Amino acid sequence: MSKLASDIRFWIILFFVIRLVGITNPPLEAGHNWRQSSVNMIARNYQEDKTTFFYPMLDVGAPNSGITGTEFPIYNYAIAIVAKVFGWNHWYGRLINLLISSLGIYFFFLTIRIWQDDRAAFFATLVLLVSFWFAYSRKIMPDTISASFCLMALYLASRWIKSNGLGFLMAFIFLASLGLLIKISSAPILAPLILVFYPKSRPIRKKLLFIVAGFVLLVPVVFWYAYWFYHLVEIGRFQFYFMGPDLKTGLMQLVNDPNSALDNFYQDSLKFSGFVAFLMGIVAIIQHRMKLAAGIFAAAALSFFAFMVKAGYGFSTHEYYTIPFVPVMAFVAGIGIAKLPSLKWRWLLVAFIMIEGIANQYHDFILKDSEKYKLTYEKIADENIPHNAFVAVNSGPNPQELYFLHRKGKAMHSMEIFNGINELRLQGFGFILWNKHHASERLLLAPKFENEHIILYEL
Repeated sequence: MSKLASDIRFWIILFFVIRLVGITNPPLEAGHNWRQSSVNMIARNYQEDKTTFFYPMLDVGAPNSGITGTEFPIYNYAIAIVAKVFGWNHWYGRLINLLISSLGIYFFFLTIRIWQDDRAAFFATLVLLVSFWFAYSRKIMPDTISASFCLMALYLASRWIKSNGLGFLMAFIFLASLGLLIKISSAPILAPLILVFYPKSRPIRKKLLFIVAGFVLLVPVVFWYAYWFYHLVEIGRFQFYFMGPDLKTGLMQLVNDPNSALDNFYQDSLKFSGFVAFLMGIVAIIQHRMKLAAGIFAAAALSFFAFMVKAGYGFSTHEYYTIPFVPVMAFVAGIGIAKLPSLKWRWLLVAFIMIEGIANQYHDFILKDSEKYKLTYEKIADENIPHNAFVAVNSGPNPQELYFLHRKGKAMHSMEIFNGINELRLQGFGFILWNKHHASERLLLAPKFENEHIILYEL
């Protein structure tokens, strides 16, 4: 057992199995069901052949097509391919994410072994496993998938720096480009590669080759996010994902609400005990003058701060925006744990971090019975709403209920619908799904269908 417990592959497989609990759940959990539903919306439209790969389509945005700028939709398309083979199910994206993220964590371990040593790599990986990657690596979201591809790319680049294998460099270009296309916010994971320019004794040929590789991998990323994203918004006349404010506005939004931004680090990312280990790692890096570790952390931190500024208020309200920085924090925490003088104290701290991390996230694996009524929406729609009819839903901006309805339409606030019924008629909307849990008032229309949760009105 001692030998098994010292093998990081055992822990990665163990946590893979643990996270299979509830893997077939639909996106009904309280945390980010809107984001998961939007990923599935795009995938389902691919699966139903309503659009093609380069034109991702949401079900919101009616009366327009729903085509809009998104991240590079390879994850959505992978879900669609699985659905074409096995039929549609809500949970395929969870399993795909879990598989890729587990592989990414192993590459994280391999990379830290190159940068530091086996002990720091082992403890850093355990910290990452129970960070909020524990929950997010099984959500139907692209964030940990993107980060995982970038971690794989980081390992390959690290191998290339140590050798002259051109295959490592080519694989790095592909995986880094794919990771950034899926989620450009994962760039801070790759930021430590600036250290390829140090020491000065490193051959100039290698430095120039790396610069060329950087330009090559960024070409599709820049094309997608600087041009194609906005081209899709223009085509669909609808924008669902926003790319953040200008840098000055973003900085002011962070400065005006610093506590919410910092909360993402000390409370959410590694939880409190993990954050203590992270601070211990900072102290150890300074105390032992660990120049390489300090450079890695500084490069990633500066890059991530630039992302924070670009995200602005969005960073304060979405803790998952911290996902690209969590591996860096886990790396530093692993150093802090590894520097403890006693093996007993190391495992005691790790055990505490694990218990706190899992206990604070396990609720995300269990669905509330009070939300399961939404699973009846599609059956109600099939009995009452034509497939080509537009439906307005009073769910605020959250597209989740429209996703479960399996119809196209708009997700609106209750008052928007209340005051805009005539406009909805003019736009060609045929129905309103009125969730009683969102508003106690009733519309001055005759119900077509009603139960304890919803009222369906026909316009």
